[in-house]
Amino acid sequence: SILKTVGLKIIRDLHERNQSVDALALEIGMARSTLREIIAGRSNPRLLSLEAIAQGLGYRTLAEFFSSL
Repeated sequence: SILKTVGLKIIRDLHERNQSVDALALEIGMARSTLREIIAGRSNPRLLSLEAIAQGLGYRTLAEFFSSL
């Protein structure tokens, strides 16, 4: 599903940046548990949450994040 694909993308990007889930959550002001649920594909995140994650991972736009799926 798309939710699991997004979660895998986040994990790959975190690995490439040598960054932890906790560090990203802190950087973007999101609860660690929320981010972990998104990564696991168990949560249907809001568009603004996805945008914050994408920017926290270094993407300029959400479209750029999705174009690299």
